[in-house]
Parts: sequence; structure tokens; C-alpha cells
Amino acid sequence: MSRIADLETVVAHGLCASCGLCESIAGRDRIEMAITSYGQMRPQIKRSLEPDVLDDILAVCPMGSR
Repeated sequence: MSRIADLETVVAHGLCASCGLCESIAGRDRIEMAITSYGQMRPQIKRSLEPDVLDDILAVCPMGSR
């Protein structure tokens, strides 16, 4: 399996565990956890992420690090 390259892929493929680690790392000004129309907490990307911040997120994301 190839490494997941971005947060959008984690969310789009239903892999998000709703842990909020991405928001904790990036800060609420860039990512905010919000309830979707399906009633699930998912990250909403508010601003683009620098490559080093994205790497830090994917390194700790329960599904992104696969």
C-alpha cells in the first residue's frame, strides 16, 4: 500500500478516526474539527498546510501513517 500524501485523502476515503491530532498540530487557524452532515467529526482545512506541518500530521495520524 502506498503512503497517503495528504489529509484530504484520509477524509475522502473514510479513514479519519476523528481524533483531532491534525487540528492540534496545525492549529485551529489552519484545521478545525467540525461535524459533517453525516454527524461525524472531520477536519476542515481552512488554510493550506506547509509541507513540514503536513508531514508532522501524517506521521501521527492513525490512518495517514499507513
